[in-house]
Amino acid sequence: MGDFSRNTFNKLNHYVSVRMQQGVPLIDADWNEQEDIRKYELRTFLKWFVGNGVPKGNDGFRIVPLEGSDNDFIIKGGTEDEPGYCLVDGWDVMIEGDINYTGQPLYENESLAETWNVKKLEPLSPPTDGERIDMVYLDVWEREVDAYEDDKLINEDIGIETCVRLKREWVVRVAENLSDEGGLKEHIKNEYLKDDLIFPPDHVYYPLALLKRTATQNVISEDDIIKDLRHIVAANGQSPTQSAQAADALSITGGTVDGDLFVNGNLGIGTNTPAAKLDVKGDIVSSGKISSQNSRVIASAGNTIQSPGSSDWADMPDMAVDITTGNNMLLVLFKAGGLYLEGPSQEPACFRLVVDSQQECYTVHHMYNDEGWDVRDLTLQWMGEVEAGIHNIKVQWLQPQGKVITCCKNQDTRSLIAIEL
Repeated sequence: MGDFSRNTFNKLNHYVSVRMQQGVPLIDADWNEQEDIRKYELRTFLKWFVGNGVPKGNDGFRIVPLEGSDNDFIIKGGTEDEPGYCLVDGWDVMIEGDINYTGQPLYENESLAETWNVKKLEPLSPPTDGERIDMVYLDVWEREVDAYEDDKLINEDIGIETCVRLKREWVVRVAENLSDEGGLKEHIKNEYLKDDLIFPPDHVYYPLALLKRTATQNVISEDDIIKDLRHIVAANGQSPTQSAQAADALSITGGTVDGDLFVNGNLGIGTNTPAAKLDVKGDIVSSGKISSQNSRVIASAGNTIQSPGSSDWADMPDMAVDITTGNNMLLVLFKAGGLYLEGPSQEPACFRLVVDSQQECYTVHHMYNDEGWDVRDLTLQWMGEVEAGIHNIKVQWLQPQGKVITCCKNQDTRSLIAIEL
């Protein structure tokens, strides 16, 4: 490898430049320290003021399924116009085109891994039973390249290699049974210890995606790639923590938001795919009052109506509503006055609430007294959990054989109310 007299760079010296003097020999240590200072300044700026992630509109290192292939996936590269990029700990990592996981140079290549002094890339496999969450991540490092590997480094005029080069290498690996981004580096250290290898301190890592692996399922489908962990780096006014999964979605992974937060779309807590204006996966604990403006509908009428004279359940006129809800509780209330059945009957009058074609509440009334008639009020109420969507609610009645029910006699009213809780 490279033949250097000494390495003089030390970031703690706070040197920002090397100044050449006249009348003294030019040596490799000074030249290399100047380059190390320049490189350190640039990397520090990118690391702390730009951050990790991919540029907006760039598809670099996105993980997508490779349908029909066992234990493999595609690592997305660039477009016809430009390669894919990802900033990792201040290093600019480039991918020129799509490549499969199993198509990477280190895949089951013990010889190359030994030459590069890294771990080889192991085959993927699902768990033996149940489900497992795996993390796909980017492993980046730099290594020396000399004329033995690239003979173009030999100066043809003098026939020798004058300088070596540093090359940035990367490989996409998978950490099994890991979903916490903060635990990635510790997980990698443990893997090296398990294989009796020395953990390389000059490598940097960046999480790319989460995979859900299921026992006996070798093919990784689109549904198995459950989360894109890449972020948009700060560019064109974008937040450095913006999710790469959707450029118009803001992902806040830590810290505090001071002042008001205005959200035009959906807001998710514990989920990156919110299905409602506020979608919370988990329990909510509040020290104050939680107010809502959920859906509510009402239907009311005061005209006198009569049952249709049939022996089957019939819809009560004007007592049907549609309500749109989220995944919430629904309360339904019905009240009617002036219910009257002319003449005695051994059979009862029946009433019910129907929600989405299912009977949810039912009552029976024997509507007569000793003189053969009765006038009374009726109430029905039901509460239950419904899924997000549009729900139809109506009141139905069933008259006794040969009798007609009158509702809203003597200027009484009837009302149907549905409230999302």
